[in-house]
Amino acid sequence: VASAPSAPFSPKRAKTYFFALVLALSSSLGGIFMRYYLDGTLHSLEDLEVFIHRPSIGQIPLVKVDKEGFTPLFPKEEDYLRFNNNMNFICANIRFLPETEASRVFLITSAVMGEGKSFSVYHLAQAFAMDSKKVIAIDADFCHASLSEVFSHAMTGPSLDGYLLDQVPIDQIIQKTTNPNIDLIGAGKMRKSAPNAFRSKQMRVLLATLRQRYDVVLIDGPPVLQVND
Repeated sequence: VASAPSAPFSPKRAKTYFFALVLALSSSLGGIFMRYYLDGTLHSLEDLEVFIHRPSIGQIPLVKVDKEGFTPLFPKEEDYLRFNNNMNFICANIRFLPETEASRVFLITSAVMGEGKSFSVYHLAQAFAMDSKKVIAIDADFCHASLSEVFSHAMTGPSLDGYLLDQVPIDQIIQKTTNPNIDLIGAGKMRKSAPNAFRSKQMRVLLATLRQRYDVVLIDGPPVLQVND
């Protein structure tokens, strides 16, 4: 004689809950994995080092600046000290790079205009100069020669465009600044063929010469996403 069941034959509640939990966990973990696997953006300094296969030599903090864009404004003295420490830290790390000719020359650039590359060149030059290093800064951004503007008192002769396009001697384009340890090569006028001259033999000769004369060569380059120099 058949007896009435004491519980429903189907669905089995415990089994249903178990499979629902497994499915929820699998979907969540799979979604997280796919999100980070397919995400090509950089989230941290470690991500950047992995992407470029190079170690980081330091970070420059985001600061407010004056109208000219080169003098940082700090509400507290400890912010000023922290900024100087960051600059000195970068200079110290550069000094510990492998001792090759290439490590004397550094190109500072950015994605777009206004991200602080000229600001960085200016303050790195000051930091190296404080360490008694002989520094030359090259303003190679013909479209927006900010570095030449801040050193406008030094712009009394030919500039980089004159050397690359008019064969002006190297000694004539090197300008003195108010800091005895910092020299400058200004950008000069924007001319149509100037960007192509960056890849010329003249530019290679210039950098080779400056490597022999200076401890550090800092190049303020154009933003990489806006111009093709």
